[in-house]
Amino acid sequence: YIDDPTWWKDTSKLCLKDAVIGYDKVYTVVKTEYPPLHLGCDPDIHKSIILNKEQADFFGSNVAFIGTLRDESRGQVILDFIKKKPANLSFKIWGNGFQHPIFQPFWMGKPAYFSDFARVCSHTKIIFQQHFSASPETKDFEVPCCNSALYIVDNKAVNTKTIYPMIPTYKDTEELLHHIEYYMSHEQERQQIVKQMREIALNYSYK
Repeated sequence: YIDDPTWWKDTSKLCLKDAVIGYDKVYTVVKTEYPPLHLGCDPDIHKSIILNKEQADFFGSNVAFIGTLRDESRGQVILDFIKKKPANLSFKIWGNGFQHPIFQPFWMGKPAYFSDFARVCSHTKIIFQQHFSASPETKDFEVPCCNSALYIVDNKAVNTKTIYPMIPTYKDTEELLHHIEYYMSHEQERQQIVKQMREIALNYSYK
């Protein structure tokens, strides 16, 4: 299974390219010459979880990013967000690769998997994502399924936008901040989109 089905064809990534031909079957998440592997969510895991105040304060925030710092473009988006966000807007990073000092005040020091993932989603107002390609990612289904946080993606995620026509998208940090400011002050609209996206995400349930 490969997130980006064209990634391994890059001759600069010979290790993965050589490894792929050693498998009997190769699956991708978009339609190519290989059979598709559909991503989805598990409603038994990806659900709203009630926490006490101490737990909610630990897992929750106004805004969160959940993911791994795998390339410079993702790091730059998060860095710009940190520099430009309002001081009173709480922000947490859950993932690997954020050891740089500039991320330290916001990095929780670990990823959020399974029940912790659901706890973060349940007590965060907005979660944003920076995609590596147009291909959907697992969080595109897992976050909406938790039915709590508004999920915002960059405009590279064209396939995710096709799945969720109502999802807010951003082209740069300014537009991301604009969406956050708007939906933080329009709770009813935020909740309406969250509900609509969950109904769609459930169609991609593994159940």
